[in-house]
Amino acid sequence: MRTGLYDNIVVTGTADAEAAKTETAARYDAFNSIADVDGVVTVTGTDVLEAGSAAHKNGWTYKGFGMLNGNSTSNLLLDYKAENSEAYWKMMQYLFGGEYPLFSNIKMEMGNDGNNSTGAEACTKRYEDEDADASRSPGFVMAADAKKVNPNVMVSILRWEYPNWVKAKAAGSERYAAIYKWYKETIFDAYEKYGYVIDYIDPDKNETRQPRWRDHQILCQRAEE
Repeated sequence: MRTGLYDNIVVTGTADAEAAKTETAARYDAFNSIADVDGVVTVTGTDVLEAGSAAHKNGWTYKGFGMLNGNSTSNLLLDYKAENSEAYWKMMQYLFGGEYPLFSNIKMEMGNDGNNSTGAEACTKRYEDEDADASRSPGFVMAADAKKVNPNVMVSILRWEYPNWVKAKAAGSERYAAIYKWYKETIFDAYEKYGYVIDYIDPDKNETRQPRWRDHQILCQRAEE
């Protein structure tokens, strides 16, 4: 029998038509044996803990929902705040409020003024000798408002690309000092302006295929100093 795809079953040259028919019938029976449910699926705390056990190398199957702020994705949301405050706060309540909020985490891009996908995320520190300004980034403003609705919302930050002054130092001995300065001064400014502390910090690049473990190690050491 020729190698090919039969009834969505991959059949190699060593298999035959009867093998494909047998497998198809078995899958058809398994599909038909699925029990009907009323549309409600109950997940208990025990289910979640078991899903996160050592047997599952990828950790928990379900961790909850989070919101990504990056590539200017929150700009329109902040326009609502300025132009229609009532609608804005209704949306924030819908997203982050209530006993079971839709979003419990916010992942934010440390912008570099460059268009990394759908738009440019404002850089909080464009020059090494200027003060960081977290209010440039819609994400820091939006996260502050989310915490007004739900103080338990967690906020994390990481970069897509470096601002030019950090990039100029990235290949030299001042690499870690530049990254640390950019992050630290931004975090402090966000706290001074909005009263919240960033929960998680990732100094590495978003969606990297070559993690820079040394960045994490050095910046953790500097934070403890």
